[in-house]
Amino acid sequence: MNIGRLLRQKGIIGIRLELPYLEADISLENADREAAFELYVDLLCLLPANDIEAIEAPYYLEKAASFFAIGRALMHKYGRKAKHFSRITVLLLNRDIRPFTTEWHQYRHDSSSYEAMAKAYNRLLPQLQAFVSIYAELAQATDLTGLQQTDD
Repeated sequence: MNIGRLLRQKGIIGIRLELPYLEADISLENADREAAFELYVDLLCLLPANDIEAIEAPYYLEKAASFFAIGRALMHKYGRKAKHFSRITVLLLNRDIRPFTTEWHQYRHDSSSYEAMAKAYNRLLPQLQAFVSIYAELAQATDLTGLQQTDD
């Protein structure tokens, strides 16, 4: 498996990064698959299927922040045996989730900001769903993200 190719296919990165571990063909350890499956299930259950409304913004801000604890706990649980999982998870947390939570955490109790917060979350949602799909592939699980979405 080539992690860089997988990330490009899912739209996570659009350019070839000069990071050797992303471009190398790798063999996943069982720990990578187990950790990926656990995070896949958590993200699948915590993410909304569709865009959120303003009133839901504080709830989903807290859920996005909870991904740090979940991801860190899995990295501690599986340790160095899940190094490929850890690299992808650090990318998700630091590149995608951290900027969102950092920007919006101060406004979580300010209802006048909920509309803007929801719009920002809705822009982030496709990236999060792409990561769910990546974790499903790493875990060799059936990707159910497409089944969640509905056309209202």
